[in-house]
Amino acid sequence: MKLAPSRRSIMPKCPNCGANISDQDTFCGECGARVADAPAVPLESSEPVGEYIATTSEKTVTAVKKTSGKPIALFALIGCAVIMVMLVVCGALLLILTNNSQSTSTPVSIPQLTAIPSVRADRSAPIFVETFDNNSRQWAVWEDENGEKGVDKGVYYITVNKKEWASWGTLESQSFDDFVIEVEAKAIAGPDDNGYGLVFRYQDSDNFYYYEISSDGYYSIGKLLDYEWETLAGWTESDRIKQGRQTNVLRVECDGPQMTFFVNGQKLETLRDGDFKSGSVGFMAEATEETGVRVHFDNLKIWEIK
Repeated sequence: MKLAPSRRSIMPKCPNCGANISDQDTFCGECGARVADAPAVPLESSEPVGEYIATTSEKTVTAVKKTSGKPIALFALIGCAVIMVMLVVCGALLLILTNNSQSTSTPVSIPQLTAIPSVRADRSAPIFVETFDNNSRQWAVWEDENGEKGVDKGVYYITVNKKEWASWGTLESQSFDDFVIEVEAKAIAGPDDNGYGLVFRYQDSDNFYYYEISSDGYYSIGKLLDYEWETLAGWTESDRIKQGRQTNVLRVECDGPQMTFFVNGQKLETLRDGDFKSGSVGFMAEATEETGVRVHFDNLKIWEIK
């Protein structure tokens, strides 16, 4: 490697004969040629620059200039890119803020879900409610050697003291066509082999429908037609019935000839029978092989089917 000569070590030369001349000479002392038009010697840097090239062309210089300009162009491109990214981000933020503003200013209506009854009944407004605080509606009251029934201490009760015997009490002052009836029922005395439930579409003591459950987990549906017992659904076991001294919620939906039976909110049966289209309502209790059955009924509700 060579070092580039310093500017002080270079003497001017005659452009005609190559003889050394001084800076003050106008003519060459050897050949007499005019030296005022001699080409200027390029100024060289005294710093080491790799291998020395005596004749640096304009093309090379131009290339060096372009090379030295690359960082400026790169910074300009990066700056433009940054500005573009910032503009995009600002636009996106403005769009998000606009959407949020619109969403907060316009309330969204969320539909409320409500339970749909299985029949066309307005379950929110019962047409009949009975809590048995008194007997102002004149429910049936009776007492003899076979048992008793009536209103007492906020319930309607039926007691059966005869084997293979059924007793029922009704509200004969009111009649219902298509309706939903529901009541809370609980056997509080006697054997679990019993029967208790609802009487509905009651015509008279010889004609009505009944729906019973037992404290050992069975249910039965039938009717008394001209004082003849007819079974529509024989005693059937169901784990939906609470056994023993527990309260069961009984419900019957009567829509024309179709009747649907529930216990504790669970469907048991759907039957069709058109013998009785309307009538009053009431309760039933039944003893089989043992007596002393006593059942309480409370919180009776009736809804109209529209």
